[in-house]
Amino acid sequence: MADNYLERRMDDYRAGKLSSPRRKHLTVSSAAPGADAATALEGSRVLIRCHSTSSSPRASALATMLASAGCRVAFTDTDSHGGTLLARSTGTQCHPIDMADEVALARSVALIERRWGGIDFTVDI
Repeated sequence: MADNYLERRMDDYRAGKLSSPRRKHLTVSSAAPGADAATALEGSRVLIRCHSTSSSPRASALATMLASAGCRVAFTDTDSHGGTLLARSTGTQCHPIDMADEVALARSVALIERRWGGIDFTVDI
């Protein structure tokens, strides 16, 4: 099933129905003079892929920081209750999936891309 999905996505890309993913690589020099990194990230669409974002202090802090910087943030979490609480408190999206389930991960990525028009950054924690 995943193979058919990927083949259809590739066919759509080749037919020009999909644009290539726009990925940003932020460096200090790419920010405007005097601007901080948070300003440079504003408006970015970010997916945090983590086994359990709500119970990982680093992932939770990153989701909070990016959301407060004006980014649209989605994250994966195996704990749907904890993830939902984190998402509500930070204004982000929780996708309660197991990172080992490649089909579920592909569906979540496709859903986010469809809703947001793409993903600028993917962070693996």
